[in-house]
Amino acid sequence: MKKYFSAIAMGISLLVLASCGGNNQETTNTPDTGTTEIPVETTTETTTETTTDTTLPTTTGPSIENRTYDASYTKGTTSGEYNLADDVQDGTILHAWNWSYNTIKDNMEMIAQSGYTAVQTSPVQQSKSAAKSGAWTSDWYMLYQPVSFSIAQDSYLGTKEEFAEMCEVAKTYGVKVIVDIVANHMGNDSTGSPLTFAEAIGTYEPEIYANTSSYFHTIARNVSDTNAQTVTRYMLSNLPDLNTGSEYVQERVISLLKECIDAGADGFRFDAAKHIETPDDGSYATDFWPNILSAATDYAKEKYDEDLYYYGEILNTPGGGRQYDSYTKFMSITDNKYGSNLLAQVNAAMSNSVLRYFKYNFSEDGTKAVLWAESHDTFADETTKGTDQEKMNRVYALEAARGGATTLYFARPNNNTAMGDMGTKAWKSAEVSAVNRFHNDMLKENETISLQSGCLMVERGTKGAVIVSGSPVRVEKNITLKALSIADGTYYDQVTGREVVVENGEFTAKISKTGIIVLETKTPRISPEISATAEIGYFYESMDVTINVNNSTSASYKLNDGEKVDFTDKTTVHITPNELGVATVVVEADNDGVTSKETFKYYQVERKEGYVAISGLKDIVNNNYLAWTWWGDGEGHWEEVAIDGDVAYIAIPKNNLGEYDLTKAYYLLAAFPKDFDVVSLYGTDQNVWDSKTGQTADYKMNYDVIEVSTI
Repeated sequence: MKKYFSAIAMGISLLVLASCGGNNQETTNTPDTGTTEIPVETTTETTTETTTDTTLPTTTGPSIENRTYDASYTKGTTSGEYNLADDVQDGTILHAWNWSYNTIKDNMEMIAQSGYTAVQTSPVQQSKSAAKSGAWTSDWYMLYQPVSFSIAQDSYLGTKEEFAEMCEVAKTYGVKVIVDIVANHMGNDSTGSPLTFAEAIGTYEPEIYANTSSYFHTIARNVSDTNAQTVTRYMLSNLPDLNTGSEYVQERVISLLKECIDAGADGFRFDAAKHIETPDDGSYATDFWPNILSAATDYAKEKYDEDLYYYGEILNTPGGGRQYDSYTKFMSITDNKYGSNLLAQVNAAMSNSVLRYFKYNFSEDGTKAVLWAESHDTFADETTKGTDQEKMNRVYALEAARGGATTLYFARPNNNTAMGDMGTKAWKSAEVSAVNRFHNDMLKENETISLQSGCLMVERGTKGAVIVSGSPVRVEKNITLKALSIADGTYYDQVTGREVVVENGEFTAKISKTGIIVLETKTPRISPEISATAEIGYFYESMDVTINVNNSTSASYKLNDGEKVDFTDKTTVHITPNELGVATVVVEADNDGVTSKETFKYYQVERKEGYVAISGLKDIVNNNYLAWTWWGDGEGHWEEVAIDGDVAYIAIPKNNLGEYDLTKAYYLLAAFPKDFDVVSLYGTDQNVWDSKTGQTADYKMNYDVIEVSTI
């Protein structure tokens, strides 16, 4: 047994000395005791409904009630150079969504340095698309429509050999690899109709394709939460629902898990686990979960002496009146309501009611829960895409500051991020990294959660705290808060490096624009953050790129191996090419001995009159290209593409006067197999979309802008 949760069952409403959520100060009529109290609202998490005691406390402050929990499920230990948790449930997970194995491998050191215990890949199975490149906006869902139960030999994510190399590198840094597995369904055909099957299933899984009535459920309806049948026997989004009770289907899933284990995987996330039945589902029950998990567990233990980690995607509830413990007896599961509730509640108008949302929805102490601020689904369907990354980080901080549950950080793509590439770099920001390291440092510490002056504070034992503003912090400001649990002494904000002194149970700290303070007694090691307005780019004659550096005491850059140029925080570099038509900018930054280095490359492109350009084509050897062009208010057609090196040129349309007209013209680039006849399609609107191997996003024609290809 280990001490875990501390909380307080009383609310205090007194003088507001400072506010994270705004500059207004409020007072209430209270007796003059000769001392000034800071408004504090706290909660006790119990198995019954949370209540708040509005009785004013004495000047000696509130008492703390400790609760214990059974630690048998997790190890509660850390190890290695980066002090990462030994058990995934004790740590945090980076969801490297759509990243290739090589992209993950190349960032592994920073993943470890940023405090992530594990990195999660996208599904590794062969998808129904044969494409190896494409825009995430058009192609991401293909990975969730598999046609095989084996690691794809070459896909958006890379090769099986590259997967194994990534896992090997991960082990050198102490990072565990979680593989996303799709076992509930397979891909449908190009019509997307119910009870249709992707033809490629016949190539990779001929036995399943030849006997679909045996290996798939045959009800042509989509899932609902009505009962066990509608949850586990109906289709998810018209995708053919596997008969997971079939011995052969189970054998194929087990084979995939073993293949991943042999290649170096440390655990698995099961997509749509809610829609795969459990042994508790009455007439719809099967032994799928105990069979496949015991087989994988035994295999990893006997062959490699390793323990695997499992979690399943259970959105909202198990549905149909089914119980969470039907799944948690086998694995951890997602608690998506926890994050969505916090996302809705964390704002400038927070009241003590926000504290009730710190109660896990099915796990009393969180040791079976996987949390997130957002997921790939909520981002892709635009539920959370419009929410600022800064707020997502604040919600993530509140989740990852706690113990018991593991929290998954979703690494967002940019709008033009290609499949396989990394998008935004917020996953390794100073504030997110500090929270991850705090999480690992505080594994065995109790929790005290309070609401004070528009800030939520999670204190862990006597050793540290994470403070999160309810609303964005536009200008840095000082806040004064009560320390309800942490001891008097000197702490350091692990986000900014500032010293904070707790004296007589009170402290004042400056909160940065991140809206997050992470207090620990250890000396902070904050990596400089380097970014550019264009991480990679193409230009005609020249271009300007702005370099930004945060958390640094010194910074410099070199253009094309020229002289070193020192700068502070921000500078604009005028990019010109070398004799090979390439401009290379190397940026180095130092923060009291902690260094960062980034290299940005830009490529010169020849300007051609009457054409717009897409540069950086990824697979010219195996692809032919067509451009789909259209007027904003009219029909589209296929247009010839001129290829020069890795640049595609698309003709700008002309108006009735024979003039180039960019005002309403749009285009996208589509890739097709090398033997596909593209010439006969010039000028037509023939529907050949099912034959493409990839496509870019939609672009508005701009003669002065060179788009970066995602295919």
